[in-house]
Amino acid sequence: MVVEIKPDVFEDDRFYSDLRYIIDICTNEPRYDFHVDFYEIEHTNSFKKLDVDQQEVIIGFYNRSIINNWKFTHSISESSNEFYSIKEAKRLLNQPFYIFLENSFNDGYFVDCIRKYYKKQSKKINRHKDENWLMYEMGGGSTIDKAIESKLKSFENLPKPKHKYLRSFVLVDSDKRYPTESYKTELNRLIVFLEQNEIPFHILEKREMENYLPNEVFDEIEDNKAFVEAFRRLSPEQKDFFDLEKGFPNKNFDDLPNEIKSLYNNIDVDDKKTFRKNGIQLNGNFKSEFPKFFESELITRENLLERCKHQENPNELPDLLKEINELL
Repeated sequence: MVVEIKPDVFEDDRFYSDLRYIIDICTNEPRYDFHVDFYEIEHTNSFKKLDVDQQEVIIGFYNRSIINNWKFTHSISESSNEFYSIKEAKRLLNQPFYIFLENSFNDGYFVDCIRKYYKKQSKKINRHKDENWLMYEMGGGSTIDKAIESKLKSFENLPKPKHKYLRSFVLVDSDKRYPTESYKTELNRLIVFLEQNEIPFHILEKREMENYLPNEVFDEIEDNKAFVEAFRRLSPEQKDFFDLEKGFPNKNFDDLPNEIKSLYNNIDVDDKKTFRKNGIQLNGNFKSEFPKFFESELITRENLLERCKHQENPNELPDLLKEINELL
């Protein structure tokens, strides 16, 4: 995120203390990229009163912004309501960036995993996470909108629409049982809410986060060997939409929806029977225990890529990190 500080803030001495606070946030940590037109503010009292180190940082950021042609995502000025006032900017910049997940603890294993193995795309994300500038937030599945609304309440007394102050991103499962299935009503409702509130989001291509687990890691699942072996015989696309927790519904295969029958029609009869009995059984709750396999030492960047190479977007995971990175 690139913050632009307009010259008028430097020209009014009333804003010096708050201005210095904003500059400290941007430069001392450093947390944000920012731009000030140095040649417009070098004559002001506010600039002259800054420490020499801060002056040099401002000049350095100015030169970088010109060379790299930075695009400003947020501008601070007292001269127009379309920009953030300096008091608004303090609220905006001095808060964490929230990644809303359906379960902040369990789904966090997945996000931590891709951060670990896509180091280039995660350098900034990792620094923000280490400094608590980025936090995973519990969304509660279909109630993510309620969790977001709870955050928005803290901005009710500010002049702009509340969502203009929230810095966040939403990551959710598609919950698709087959590739062409439409999103469920709850997810479509969430999409409308997020778009109305200008909140960026990503819906995973596969059914759930656990469907991204590389094939090699299933060697570590000690129970349900017959089930695991049958699962490993599935094609990559079949694995993408398989319900690892529950398996097939407890009914004859021929009674399943046509789209599911078409997706799994070529698998062995015995495997169909195995999948009908249940999903993977673990000691403890599946939703809390299975995500821990994303900490496996058998995971590599290569086998994460392999798990996605057949998708519509084979670079979904690094692209997801890039998208988050650009928002920080």
